[in-house]
Amino acid sequence: MLTSYADGTIYGSASLEGKPKVLALHGWGRSYRDFGELCSIEKDVPILSIDLPGFGESPPPEKSGGSLWYAEMLKPIVDQLDSRPILVGHSFGGRVAIGLIEKFPDRFGGLILTGVPLIKTPGKVVKKPPAKLRLAKFANKYKLAPTSIVDKYRNAYGSPDYKRASGVMRQVLVTVLAETNSGLYVDWLMGAKLPVVLLWGEMDLEIPISVAQSVRESLGADRCELRAVKEGSHFLPTEHPFEIKTAIHDLLKVS
Repeated sequence: MLTSYADGTIYGSASLEGKPKVLALHGWGRSYRDFGELCSIEKDVPILSIDLPGFGESPPPEKSGGSLWYAEMLKPIVDQLDSRPILVGHSFGGRVAIGLIEKFPDRFGGLILTGVPLIKTPGKVVKKPPAKLRLAKFANKYKLAPTSIVDKYRNAYGSPDYKRASGVMRQVLVTVLAETNSGLYVDWLMGAKLPVVLLWGEMDLEIPISVAQSVRESLGADRCELRAVKEGSHFLPTEHPFEIKTAIHDLLKVS
């Protein structure tokens, strides 16, 4: 059953009575339903899974921004959680989860990330945008071409996620992609004082496990654990909820 939060700007579903001990955040283009099976099999720990602003039943934000902006929008949700809750973030939701850790550094007891684009994929050659798009962006920067021209070429050459997004959500996508490419998420994780579990599908073709391996090496084994899920793909919340449940219980023991 969906409940409205934050004056009707965010919708979510709580699995059990009592203050949630887990906040689950879905990926781009997904919804709270991705954690439905996890909530079904978890009989003891209250989990709150929400539709992030711009997805599912939650309306888009009034302005664009990155992970810290999303964290600020989620403050009314954070205020309703139990003390030292666990954050679970899949893909885009992991970006937001890291933003929450940075925004509210002493609020959470542990972090589970799965399929999150934390850094540029090691070894991946990033293609330059087509010349027409680069020229349009350059001209627009100096007010020599309208934004509509830039949008035209972005529509033609953009990623599937970009093409499916519209309005403010397109700029959100551009912003969080820049955060990934800058290494910002790893910087924030380096400064966080909480245990981190990287739960990754060995067969994740969107965000390969090499990303998790690199980040785990940066953070160190004393505070970051990598758990590889054999034959797991990018969508562990729907395919392997039991592994997420196990990680939640392990973090609750030490949080």
